[in-house]
Amino acid sequence: ADFESPSSRQGGIDSERFDHFFDLYYDRIFRYSFWRSRDHDIAADVCAETFLRAWERRHQFRWRGFGFGAWLFQIARSVLSHHERRQARRRETRFAPGLHDPVEADTPELLLGRERDLALVRQCLAEQTYAAQESMILHHFDGMTARQIAGVLSTPLGTVHSHL
Repeated sequence: ADFESPSSRQGGIDSERFDHFFDLYYDRIFRYSFWRSRDHDIAADVCAETFLRAWERRHQFRWRGFGFGAWLFQIARSVLSHHERRQARRRETRFAPGLHDPVEADTPELLLGRERDLALVRQCLAEQTYAAQESMILHHFDGMTARQIAGVLSTPLGTVHSHL
């Protein structure tokens, strides 16, 4: 694949030749960007940015031992490097199944309902004796069995059962 265009040696690329180079190199720039980024959307963005920059600077192109195609790849490389630096600053990570906890889809209504439930539980606990409160908290919030609670509170097992 020869990157040199003999007619591009004079300098600048007119719109007709640019269209030709676009058709000739779009797929190649896309494949290069895709293999570097491993992301279809990023490759499409890089490709678009590459050709936009080339179009804006087409009159500045001068043949200096390499052709317009090589210049396009240099632009694509620059765009990809810029993208990678920007991503590194954001410190984004990709989702890796098994490494992240499942996301709960809490709606405002569910959150409000939980707040109301907690307020009701607090109110009900406040109406109980101190020993009954402790038994319920240890059982429902710490997951202890009645036997474990009896040991913690130094209370007979039957008393813990009646509190629960």
